[in-house]
Amino acid sequence: HCMYFLKLGLAPIIEAQLPGNLVQITLLPMYPPLLPFVQENHTVCMGRSDCRLALAPLCALRAVPLPSPANSSELLRGARFAACDIGFTARTQNPAPGTTKACADAASLPVDQLRTCARGTQALDALRRGRAPLLAAMELVHGKKGFQEPPSMPWVFLNGDL
Repeated sequence: HCMYFLKLGLAPIIEAQLPGNLVQITLLPMYPPLLPFVQENHTVCMGRSDCRLALAPLCALRAVPLPSPANSSELLRGARFAACDIGFTARTQNPAPGTTKACADAASLPVDQLRTCARGTQALDALRRGRAPLLAAMELVHGKKGFQEPPSMPWVFLNGDL
């Protein structure tokens, strides 16, 4: 499950704050099932739990450059929020009202900005910005790496390699 990967696999690498000039991390902010929503409006996305529940993590990760230095504070905060949020949303399509605040606090992110982003068009803008990196990653995974089926999500690249 992606929550375990984020918490147990990726988090220790990010928390180690490896030198950013030597280690670059690309944490893709979206996954293939979200591609159809790139062309949709906010109302359509909010009506589908798979899209709606992805918006807050997208907002938390939107300031993270792709690729990002391993010691980037934006990457650290975004990954912390995403792992926390997915931990709740993976269990239910209607997480408790305080979930976003608890995860934002744990990640040192401003909850009001996350909520405003997730409820507005900024989240869909983040989704649209994630399209090109995802398509490039899909080409790498299916073309150059030869995967017949995509590996489980999230897709993380260290220095450009899956």
